[in-house]
Amino acid sequence: MELPQDDFLSDDAFIGFESFRFPTPPPRYPTPPDINHSDRPQPNFYDAISPNLPDFSPAPPPIAEVLPVSPITGGLATGSPQPSVCIQCKGQKYGFSAYFHNPRIFLEPPHHLLHLIEQSYILRDRLKSLLVTYAMRAVDTDQTQTIENEIHSWQREVACFANHVLCSAVLFELRVRPLDDVKMWSTEMSKQLVDHIRGFKTLEMPRGRLQVLLSEFRRAWESVWLGFIEDEKDAAAQYSQGVYQPEEGFDVSQWVEN
Repeated sequence: MELPQDDFLSDDAFIGFESFRFPTPPPRYPTPPDINHSDRPQPNFYDAISPNLPDFSPAPPPIAEVLPVSPITGGLATGSPQPSVCIQCKGQKYGFSAYFHNPRIFLEPPHHLLHLIEQSYILRDRLKSLLVTYAMRAVDTDQTQTIENEIHSWQREVACFANHVLCSAVLFELRVRPLDDVKMWSTEMSKQLVDHIRGFKTLEMPRGRLQVLLSEFRRAWESVWLGFIEDEKDAAAQYSQGVYQPEEGFDVSQWVEN
């Protein structure tokens, strides 16, 4: 099912990117009326029972980078009706309708990359779990080696997935710099986590730092997808001009149709 599109992280910039601000959801508990003292200001009972704690619940993928979200449709509030759900943007775990159809990011929805993009978000969820469990909570020193193995396992999964993305570009040569950046980022993040649990150097996690790190990881992958789309279009244009000819056996019907 399509995930709600109005509960995204408000994260800071990664290497000069702009930060985002999304609407705050309304209180789920209404303020009870003061029957005997209607002329007095009413307290907000929702604020009173909601401690100011960080939200560790899994976050759905981001939508519009700048435009606010419509609380009714879940689409972009641009002044005109926006479709809340695109069937081609629905993955097994996430719904990417607003993200894929955001022209500030993609000129055209990257439906053919859905399974790859969703896998990058699953890896992001695992990173979030590692950070919350081992960097924001006390660590059992008797389990240090097991935790370290878990961290390195995540790093290897990121590297293997990056190689899988590279091999997915069977009809054209995909730029490798964005993929190398993802690998280097995950390697450095793993090192900082291991140093933290080993007691070598504390990984500081002040309020908001979790969102920043998750945003950095997401944006690193976003550079991969934008490069993938651009390289694929260049190859398709060269094919239509007769400049480029893939090896025999590769299906180029999608290029002919476009």
